[in-house]
Amino acid sequence: MYNIDETTGVQSSYLAPGIHQDVKIVDIVKENSKKDGTGKEVLRFYFEGKDGGTFNHTEFSIDPEQTKKMAEQWGNDPKEAVTNAVNDLGARIKHILSAFMPAENVVIHVATWEEYCDKVVEICGTLYKDQLFRLKLVLNNKDYTILPKKTFSPFIQNMEAKDTLAIVPKYDRIVAKAPTEEALYDAVDDTSDDTFEDEF
Repeated sequence: MYNIDETTGVQSSYLAPGIHQDVKIVDIVKENSKKDGTGKEVLRFYFEGKDGGTFNHTEFSIDPEQTKKMAEQWGNDPKEAVTNAVNDLGARIKHILSAFMPAENVVIHVATWEEYCDKVVEICGTLYKDQLFRLKLVLNNKDYTILPKKTFSPFIQNMEAKDTLAIVPKYDRIVAKAPTEEALYDAVDDTSDDTFEDEF
């Protein structure tokens, strides 16, 4: 329960929102979304900046029923919402892969999400190794750093390509929201004995 080792006290460094140069793709894998193996299978892209900062991009399978339910809540067409979600997922993955292989080689026709992930990993192989990229990261509504959801404005390029990445203020937010009074209250450090005991 109580341990100290070489990782104790070492702070992780993450890539901040904005445009980064000379980024590596460290790995592209199919893995469980949770370390304990109780999550869902996801497709995950591991990035590392030139200064050692890291960023992970995760793609989840599309849940048609959940997508339809959310579309109905917003007054959108449920069937169209599912189609758009699948297309957007495919466009993001193709955009990433096209940064290190010809776009015409990014062709996938499979029946299941697991097969889809396996096929992406297979066609990528090690093609991304020893290549460097430009990467645009933005903030979502909860101020987490993410890749843009849409690809109409590029978010990744090979460093050998002409630099056309840009922050588009209408769509790309890179400055965190001012914290609310409630968020500040929740962030107060409560180190009372009762709290400490409850953790164990």
